[in-house]
Amino acid sequence: GDVIYHSSRGFESRALSGALYGRPLSVAMSPDFTSTPDTLLAARLDFDVAARDLLGWRSLPLSLPVDGIAPVNIVVTVADQIAVEIASDLAGMQIHLPLPWGKTRESRAPLKIIWRDRGWAEWEVFWFGRFSAVIDAPGNELATMAVDLTPRTQPPRQKLTGHGAGIRVTGMLPEFDPAEWLDALGGGSLPATGFPPINIDDLRVEQLLWRGNSLGGLNLSISSNPESFLVDFALPWVRGAYRHEFAAPISESAAGFDPEMRPEVIVDYLNIDAIPEFGDRSAGKVTDLASGWQPVPVAINDVFWHGRRLGDIHFTVTDFQANSWQFTEVTGNLAGVALLPASRVMWQQSDGSEITSVSVAAGFSNLESTLTSLGVTPIMQTRSGNLDVDWSWSGSLGQFDLRAISGSMDLQMESGSFTTANAETEGAMRLLSLMNLAGLFRRANMNQLFDPGVTFDRAEGHLEFDVGELRIPDFSIEGSGGYFTFVSDVDLQTETLDGELVVTLPLVDNIPWVAALAGGLPIAAGTYLVSKVFEEQMNQLSSGVYSVSGDLNDPQVIFERVFDAKASAPPSTNQSTAESAAPSPAR
Repeated sequence: GDVIYHSSRGFESRALSGALYGRPLSVAMSPDFTSTPDTLLAARLDFDVAARDLLGWRSLPLSLPVDGIAPVNIVVTVADQIAVEIASDLAGMQIHLPLPWGKTRESRAPLKIIWRDRGWAEWEVFWFGRFSAVIDAPGNELATMAVDLTPRTQPPRQKLTGHGAGIRVTGMLPEFDPAEWLDALGGGSLPATGFPPINIDDLRVEQLLWRGNSLGGLNLSISSNPESFLVDFALPWVRGAYRHEFAAPISESAAGFDPEMRPEVIVDYLNIDAIPEFGDRSAGKVTDLASGWQPVPVAINDVFWHGRRLGDIHFTVTDFQANSWQFTEVTGNLAGVALLPASRVMWQQSDGSEITSVSVAAGFSNLESTLTSLGVTPIMQTRSGNLDVDWSWSGSLGQFDLRAISGSMDLQMESGSFTTANAETEGAMRLLSLMNLAGLFRRANMNQLFDPGVTFDRAEGHLEFDVGELRIPDFSIEGSGGYFTFVSDVDLQTETLDGELVVTLPLVDNIPWVAALAGGLPIAAGTYLVSKVFEEQMNQLSSGVYSVSGDLNDPQVIFERVFDAKASAPPSTNQSTAESAAPSPAR
């Protein structure tokens, strides 16, 4: 075509055309394309461009999820300064990203990029309804990029500014689902080196989602540099921070060691009541967040439930993968229960099925205060005790069901008493209701033998679970009021039980006719001597056996026989005939 120059009007053209990557290119020059005074050149270029050509032109190291061909127009203005404006509605290109940045091939998403020569390369980017950005690249130094993620219909009036080399992100997102992005990016991780520092300043996400389930509104701040990576986050139900600092070797001899310090998560506030419910717990949709997982210690300083502070909990995330995760070294104090480092939680998925395993080793003081803080009517008081649990079930951690677990539980308590309260409990707490001997004694009409409640010096029991069935081979209590042993099989599906309660009463307090056996000896000394010499036989004489059966909430306690300190629980479907026939001693 023709190019014409006028000293007063600058460059003009007639019928200029060309080709770009094998596609037609139309070029027009005219001062009418700009309002900038003293313009030497104002030109407009129109052409179609393919995504692969753009990416190949600049040899970008990243593989962007864009394909297709879209029309582009470029306006170049040369006056005292040079300006280049690039615009396209991206119709014909498909962006394989979640909303709001993804788009179909047919839809339009107007994009405008402006470059100005101001002694450095400065780019201004406005993507309709998506984000605004500015990029400065002074000389050979690292670029500064500021991004405002607030969706707008026109560029922001206040210009964005960066703070040092790296990427600064701010603004507001109406909605964001990180799981969709992990899927879209294929679970890949960012390079450990060569990536500019990222800083997020008070980014607001109005609705944070995970697999479409709402987690609430998120406030997020991230600061990164070669020495550290810091994240502060706040949701309606959890607030905390993630810290990862990098330590350089302090000497040449230490240079061969891994310079990375262990990361940590510190949660200042967690409200159990407000944790969102997830309708979709499919493990197959979980995406790897990282490869080569490094153990991460987690500290939750304030755990709240029903408006009450339960305490704190600490653990280490030793494994976190698509098909498994594991929390170990679980410690802390929740509702007066001190968790010991042997406690752990593990989840794994295989062939479409999920298994959760929980092991708890804990000590406690007064169970009355523990149950009260959990909103459960207290049924016992204790001075101290310990608990060992080893349970597993099919499903996720949130799908715990007492009727679905397998494993065992060992419980020991020192110096306490069972109260006469009729606790209305559910789930695992119902097990304690089953052990409420004060209630069983009331049903057996034995209250006249004891003060209100049943005191004990020591109580211990072993419980065995097998998916809907519970066997109590021995739950024994020793105290000044006597010796008690309870054995039973419990059907957790129908909430019925079938067992026996053996009551062995102290001779001195409850069998005054023993004095006759002592002859002329003083009553007190004689009774003590006989009870010690013939302890086993006297236990037989002073024991009674009661059957306990029926509904778990309203068991029938019926007197069966006397002079028997041994209980014979009905055979369990989970025990052999020989095992079930073995008697359980009263002490």
